[in-house]
Parts: sequence; structure tokens; C-alpha cells
Amino acid sequence: MKNLINHLEELALNAFPALTSELYDGWLLRFSNGYTYRANCINPLYASIIDITTKISYCENKYFSHGLPVVYKMTDFSTPDLDCELNKLGYQIKKQADIMTLPLLTTSVLESSNEVVISEKIEGVWLDNFLAVNNITDQLQRSTVKTIFLNIPNQLFCAYIKENNRIIGFGLGVLERNHLGLFDIYIDEGYRNQGIGKSICMAIIKAGLTAGARTAYLQVMSLNTAAINLYRKLGFSRLYTYWYRVKETAE
Repeated sequence: MKNLINHLEELALNAFPALTSELYDGWLLRFSNGYTYRANCINPLYASIIDITTKISYCENKYFSHGLPVVYKMTDFSTPDLDCELNKLGYQIKKQADIMTLPLLTTSVLESSNEVVISEKIEGVWLDNFLAVNNITDQLQRSTVKTIFLNIPNQLFCAYIKENNRIIGFGLGVLERNHLGLFDIYIDEGYRNQGIGKSICMAIIKAGLTAGARTAYLQVMSLNTAAINLYRKLGFSRLYTYWYRVKETAE
């Protein structure tokens, strides 16, 4: 199980590339001008040699020197000693999420709405809408987001649905090593519970299957019951949970 989790964590990292990163004794440190935890966090993926106390101190100095909080992305199979030590040091748990997977060789999710537009590159209209619905107005943050999406190195499926010349729902698929990641599924509040999210997900899955995907995976906030129910109806099931341990300022 641990090997599978590490594999999916690697895929998710590649699907959302940080602006800069550093490998440090089995840990991956990511930096992206503070935009989101996932692009500015420490990922303790592999076995370490250096003692935990030394490593935590090093990481704190690194992130605080960048004016960033220190954020660790932890999973069910992360080192228990590390999570315990971070807890003792006052790191708070924030933004817990589940990873759900779907074997595509046996899935019957092949239908998709003709209304879904699919492109194999990041569409300008898609990116502009993403920035708008996430209320990203700061110019540095806007530039950071655009760079992250445009630097995704693997095959993409950029999906959206329009009504009255306005995007009402969108999502993104990223295919790597026969694994299709579904990201940033969003439906306008006025159009929810109308099957739009399902149509977008199925369109991405269908495109991924055609391109050789054999497994789909996604990340969903653990308390987002509506989204979890949708994904379960599509056949996804929870594989593991991750959470962030966060320290906002130096003591």
C-alpha cells in the first residue's frame, strides 16, 4: 500500500508542478510564491538518514526565510514519528482530504455530454475562469497560477461547459503512466445538482480512456459530502487520506 500511495503522490506532484523545488534527504520541498499549500509544502516521501529534529529545523529556516508558513503534507503512511513530533511542536492539522481511485478497465462510465468541450491544452478561457472563480486578483498570484498550469508536463484534458456564452462548469484531467488525475472540478453555484459535474468527469474519463488511462484518481476535501457522493456514484472509492501540518510563524 505504501508504494502505491507514494506512486500516486508522485503523480499528483507532477500534475501540479511547483515553481521551484528542492530534494532534501528523501523530502521534497516545494515553493510557489505562497499559492496554495500543495504548491508550497514539504512532502516526506522517502526514507531519511538525517534525524528529524535537524530536518525540521532546516525546513523551518527555509520556508520562513521565504516569508512562507511551514507546511507538511502528511498521509496515512507518512512516518508516525514525524507527525507526532510536528504535533508536539505546535503544527496544526489543516485541510484534510481523501484520495479516491477508480479502475478504468472495469468501469462503465463511458457516456459524456456533447456540451462538454475538451481540449488537450490549457484553454485561455478555462484559465481566466479558474482565476475568476477562485478570486485570484493579485498579479503575482495570477502569474504563479498561469505558470503552474502551463508547466504541467503530461497529457492534459481541459474540460468545460458553457451556457449563454459563460462557463458554468469546468475540470482538468492529467494523464501520466496510465493514471488519470481529475483536478479542479468546479460547478457554478446556480447550476449545481443538475448533473453537470458528472458530465464533466465522464468526459475527462472518456478522453483519458481513449488515450490509454487504466486508473483514475482524484483529491476531495474529506468534509465535502456532496462531491464525495458524486464520485462514489461514478465508481470511485477512498484509498487513503492526507492532511497538512502547518506552522504559520517562527517562535
